[in-house]
Amino acid sequence: MRKILNGETSDLTLENNDRIFIPEKRTLKQNYTVTIAGEVKYPGTYPISRNGTMLSEVISKAGLSVSSDLDNAYIIRGGVQFDPQREFIFSYFLLKNFSLSKEDSINFAQEVGLLDSVKFVSINIKEVINKNLDLELQDGDFIFVPRKQPSMVYVFGQVSNPGFVPYEAGKNYKYYILKAGGFSQLARKGDVKVIKRKTYLWYDAGSTEIEPGDFIFVPKKIVRESIYYWNLTKDIISTVGAVASTVATIILIYNQIKQK
Repeated sequence: MRKILNGETSDLTLENNDRIFIPEKRTLKQNYTVTIAGEVKYPGTYPISRNGTMLSEVISKAGLSVSSDLDNAYIIRGGVQFDPQREFIFSYFLLKNFSLSKEDSINFAQEVGLLDSVKFVSINIKEVINKNLDLELQDGDFIFVPRKQPSMVYVFGQVSNPGFVPYEAGKNYKYYILKAGGFSQLARKGDVKVIKRKTYLWYDAGSTEIEPGDFIFVPKKIVRESIYYWNLTKDIISTVGAVASTVATIILIYNQIKQK
């Protein structure tokens, strides 16, 4: 490009749909910024130093509102375009450490690439506020502080009325399922899972205490068509026949040897 502009080489003939990309020249004077949004007094984009600006500095400038939920605040690294309103992202966290059947996971297929482009930073922002921890920010970092929600537990899957149920201290998962209308006809009652709000790890329902913000998932029984059971029956009959034939052969050989 430089040689063409200086007349040092022949020009090029452009064709339909050609694209010309001229990258930005990165210098020491380049602007470095981070964005903070959500429940802060002054959301927006803030300049940072290329030599290092700490998370605590930006939070101090933005100011926290009284409804800030620091337990669930997060940081996305490096200028990834992300809309915090896209709540479906939690669905992918729900899949962590748990194998769902094809029937249970089919609804997630169209958005499977979402988390591949999102780089979450693991840090406890409450500890940053208490000055026990800090983080050096990078250009393009995105900080989101959600609104503190009422104490609720979300029940979904095979229940009659899926949705939010008010949290009651000391109650087990059966209480919340009952409040959500109870099990539906196709519920897999022995495989209920609890997904923790803070870590999105899966636990057997009877092995963990229910906390505010947790999710309770009731999976669906696998309903098979009649042809499946017909094929299974044929396989069993075929196997039993083969075993019986083998046994009969062994008995016959044994009798012949015995007679000799």
